[in-house]
Amino acid sequence: MLRLLFSVLFIASLGLSVSAVSAREIPAREASDSCESLLGHDYSRRDDVRFRLDAAEETEIDGRATCVVTGYAAPSVRFEVKLPVAGWSGRYLQLGCGGYCGRAVTSTSSRQTSGCAPLESGDMVIASSNLGHERSAKWFADGLWAEGNPGAVIDLAYAATHKTAVVAKALIADFYGTPPEYSYFSGCSNGGREALQVAQRYPEDFDGILSGAPTIDMVATNTVWHAWNARANTGPDGMPILTADKIPALADAVLAACAGDDGLIADPRSCTFTADSLICKGADNPGCLTPAQAAVVTKVWQGPVSDSGEALFAGGFPKGSERAWIGSLIPSDPLAKMGPATAGEATWSWDFPMFLASFDPGAGLRPDEIAFTAEGFDRITGLSRLYDPTDTDLGPFERAGGKLVIWQGWADSGSSPLSTLNYVAGVRQQLGAAAGDMLALYMVPGAYHCAGGPVPVHADFLSGLMTWVEDGTRPAAVDVAYETAPKDATVTTVRAVQPYESANAAADLTPWRGLAAYAPKPGMSCSWKGASIVCD
Repeated sequence: MLRLLFSVLFIASLGLSVSAVSAREIPAREASDSCESLLGHDYSRRDDVRFRLDAAEETEIDGRATCVVTGYAAPSVRFEVKLPVAGWSGRYLQLGCGGYCGRAVTSTSSRQTSGCAPLESGDMVIASSNLGHERSAKWFADGLWAEGNPGAVIDLAYAATHKTAVVAKALIADFYGTPPEYSYFSGCSNGGREALQVAQRYPEDFDGILSGAPTIDMVATNTVWHAWNARANTGPDGMPILTADKIPALADAVLAACAGDDGLIADPRSCTFTADSLICKGADNPGCLTPAQAAVVTKVWQGPVSDSGEALFAGGFPKGSERAWIGSLIPSDPLAKMGPATAGEATWSWDFPMFLASFDPGAGLRPDEIAFTAEGFDRITGLSRLYDPTDTDLGPFERAGGKLVIWQGWADSGSSPLSTLNYVAGVRQQLGAAAGDMLALYMVPGAYHCAGGPVPVHADFLSGLMTWVEDGTRPAAVDVAYETAPKDATVTTVRAVQPYESANAAADLTPWRGLAAYAPKPGMSCSWKGASIVCD
């Protein structure tokens, strides 16, 4: 209760209206048996997902008794499910995980659900999983576990999300004697991609799905996109060409040219500022760019292209994202060379092309071996239909009554805003008017990846989704709190962000080599046939 009160007061202090779920009242549920009694069930002989429990222990979380269950679903999906012993609201929330996962999400705190009273009250069952593998304790973008392990790759791609939902719902039914009344999913980045995968592949698993900054084009993002940026900013000596001391002037110049009165760029696509306009007129200094640095900025904004001029990704980093380039495109240490240990663009394109882009352990590529050609693109993206939720026919999810809320930051350099617009435009073209009854999109000016720094934001997209599911009221404006205004570190501002609508869905499509996948084309499905993995 104290945690909920603090959250409400914190959000109120920022000037936000605290979202309230105006859905029907759901009688509180009590556990029908002890937490430890779950260990007496044998879940290893089920017809669908087979799993075993390691522990079921009642403990206190934020002042309330909670049954915490851990175990694994075959073959290696380790899960954690938290069930309130008393006062369960009948709601179930599954959390997605970022990066390449490898750990269950243990905290319900999230910038995209900040201030959601039903969540922060502790009245919901919460579950998450490692998506089928354990990652390195020190290397967040670890993909070595995938070498010779195709089953784990399939779990990461889509299967483990469904397995976790089946596990949690079975435990709920046994613990409370009734299934959940409403089931929700919330994730950002890779978790946002998980969200769209489950809407596409398992349309009846969840009533409401919240997808934040989804890495829709996961394969291309973690190969050609990040590798292009890392290579663009690496000099012959291995040092960065564009350096951190140039970022403040570059970022300020972009905002001065393209931001509105609120200091934010409403839509970077309309920003015509060029890096060449910031080339030094005299001696090199932190307030200007050298010609070589301007060329790097231009390449990064443009995104990867082939020698023939074909776009190999849906654009580059959006204008307005420049303050996030330090640590990503540029090492934070001015003396450090570009590499996976110093620059995020090198990190995220390091393991994926080597270990995750193919089932064949010998077919992997180092980032410097990626060819920015049509042939090179096709070679490295052969498993896109496995990882990428680009089937735009969400008719089964819509007909099941599902509701989908997607939000994306316009300053996101981790997952492309243009990929999100491509996806939503495709869904709207496919479903027509029915898309409005199922899908709501928010494009948030000035928000970076998953609402993180350097200008962190807080918002509650979950409450509106729950209201939509439970009483049919479509989400309206969402209050977004900016922790630090771009030009004044002491100011916190709040803006109401309306759902994004487009008069012409085709205008939101950014042509590139992978755009053809944004169509009713079912994702690749894989299964074991004897000792081998077979994919359609």
